[in-house]
Amino acid sequence: MKQPIYMYVITVQCVQHHHGKGNFKRQSCFNQQAWSQYSEEDLFKILSDAVTPLWRLPYQQQLQLKYSVNQDILRLLTQRTHYIGDSEHLDFIQFSNKNDGLPCVIENTKPSPQTESTRNKCELSVGVGYHGDRKTVYEKFLRSSSLDVMLDFQDGGFWRHCTVRTNLKGDVMVVVKIHPQNLSKDELRKHKDELKNHFLHSLKNDITSLYIQESIHMRETHESCPYELLYGEPYIYEKILNKFKFRISPDSFFQTNTLAANVLYKTIKDLCQVTNDTTLVDICCGTGTIGIVMAESVKKVIGIELISQAVDDAKLNAKLNNVTNSEYLCGRAERIIPDLMPTLVNETDIVAVVNPGRAGLHSKVIRTLRNCEFINDLVYVSCKPQGEAMKNFTDLCCPPIKKLYGRPFTPIKAVPVDMFPHTNHCELVILFER
Repeated sequence: MKQPIYMYVITVQCVQHHHGKGNFKRQSCFNQQAWSQYSEEDLFKILSDAVTPLWRLPYQQQLQLKYSVNQDILRLLTQRTHYIGDSEHLDFIQFSNKNDGLPCVIENTKPSPQTESTRNKCELSVGVGYHGDRKTVYEKFLRSSSLDVMLDFQDGGFWRHCTVRTNLKGDVMVVVKIHPQNLSKDELRKHKDELKNHFLHSLKNDITSLYIQESIHMRETHESCPYELLYGEPYIYEKILNKFKFRISPDSFFQTNTLAANVLYKTIKDLCQVTNDTTLVDICCGTGTIGIVMAESVKKVIGIELISQAVDDAKLNAKLNNVTNSEYLCGRAERIIPDLMPTLVNETDIVAVVNPGRAGLHSKVIRTLRNCEFINDLVYVSCKPQGEAMKNFTDLCCPPIKKLYGRPFTPIKAVPVDMFPHTNHCELVILFER
């Protein structure tokens, strides 16, 4: 279904990309004549080319393209390891010599069960539309508001951002972000009530939760800028693999493609090869999904997560699913892991699962995992394997050096999982063993 062109920045960048107009001026978006050459359908196609650049390709071709891209990423792991120490004796280097540079087996890209309307979370920046109107997100309300929108953090404005989260059941959580500027508490309450009344009047039957967040920072956490529930239920819930129930709060991490998440978590579980004697260390555990899905198959789950709200959600999710063999530690993994590993010295089978953000794992975490002789199996889930995660891969696999003195891991199998149809992005799950 076609969506309105809401965000000025994306729209202008799309037109620049589409027509090579590198000198396209910011102020031209306010000149409606500059946009008159484009129909609504033209603008939709231009925006789609930038946001979902593979949308014109048949889906099977998209999967094959992502397979080829991930083959090249794995070859890069082989190439980079060649530059570190005496690598020729490593098993995966010898394997690569006979398999076109690939360090391990790679399965075909696993498809998303659904390729349209896959996202359960949409983040909408308030901005200027192609028609020149400043108020283009939840626009009926904004156009009636006496307060201006924030197009640039330094230029003032009140209304900043809107996030919409949904689940397969159809529940909807709306989170509106504002900058309070110099408004008094009474003035803030007035505008919050106006927002609440607008949504109750026009969308009451469609909204499960309505939150607002006051923030004077570019980035914030729930602790520094708490969310305020204006209406409805404090949480929505989602099911994974038709069995496990998870609570979703305004800022908790949850895979944006729920049906493809089922494929991802099943893939991770299959690669981990756990038993009833396994202690699973779930690093960057978020709301606890991976550990909870695998808890019934292991001896114990230990989750590590930086965001305290996510840890609270993980603990509650464990209770929701009657998981009694898990614990969750809040803090930076690079600080927790070095103290945690010595306490597991008597465990006979430790499997680590790491699922970091795009920046990959901190080098201290990688060093600790590499140098802990009790970990023989590690599953790495990467949303950007060609980025910083590649350094993580090489540090796990390279010949022993001064800070990475533990036995090197060997990549055994890689599985691309398409969480983001029509885009260039793809999750890559790699099993490392030693």
